[in-house]
Amino acid sequence: KELSLHYLHVLNDTLQQLGCPERFTVEEFKEDLKRMVPWFVAVSPFAFALVAAGAGEDAQDFSGLTSEDFIAGKGNHLVRKLCQGKTISHRIPNYVRQYLALIKSFE
Repeated sequence: KELSLHYLHVLNDTLQQLGCPERFTVEEFKEDLKRMVPWFVAVSPFAFALVAAGAGEDAQDFSGLTSEDFIAGKGNHLVRKLCQGKTISHRIPNYVRQYLALIKSFE
């Protein structure tokens, strides 16, 4: 909870430095976090898979692939291997539990 409140403080300070008049209250921040749950749960397996790509037994070599290659599906088999690997299947449930615990800590 302390880390989240620190993040909120830094966010509001940064908005001020950028000249943005908007500021977030703790309640607004809580509501934004709650609204993000479906997005987080949907996106996290893919994001964490790519983060884990650089190390471990599930590592894949994406060198030489361009964004156009990924759009064309040429990297799908590598991404699939990452998403089905041991690293991701063990970590994702823990990441989701931690995120949901963070949201619950605001209640």
